[in-house]
Amino acid sequence: MHWSEPFPGHCLQYNTREYSALLWDIPPSFDVRKGCEYTPIDINGETVESPDVCDDQGEHGMYGHWRVNFSEMACKPLWGSFSDLGCTGLGTGKHRVESRLWNLRQGDDWAKMCGTTPALIHNVDYPSPTYCDNRGIFSGMYGIWDIEDPACI
Repeated sequence: MHWSEPFPGHCLQYNTREYSALLWDIPPSFDVRKGCEYTPIDINGETVESPDVCDDQGEHGMYGHWRVNFSEMACKPLWGSFSDLGCTGLGTGKHRVESRLWNLRQGDDWAKMCGTTPALIHNVDYPSPTYCDNRGIFSGMYGIWDIEDPACI
């Protein structure tokens, strides 16, 4: 028993993509669910022991689905240049910075991709923006960071 060639799906979040494959050559009278759960597969050059989800589609076969978070360059969008928008308001202690997110793919959840893409701003790592703003198909998705700034008091 073995898996068909895994086919990539949409990006689920930064550096994470779903892959699916069909289980082949299942012996007669074999528990197909157990076969799904215990048959390893090679994805992006690494062996993955079992799928995250086994999807029994009856006469159409048993499909495995994996959330792969390694070697997923297509699921690593990039922030453009950062724009300094100044203090968010008197007494807030916050400074606002924004950037457009590039290399998003059609069919991916842009909000999820934005909300999980890390950034390096003024030599500080941020795991995600404070919030995201979808400005439409032509203007794109923007990440907005409200950063602690004692000068904004």
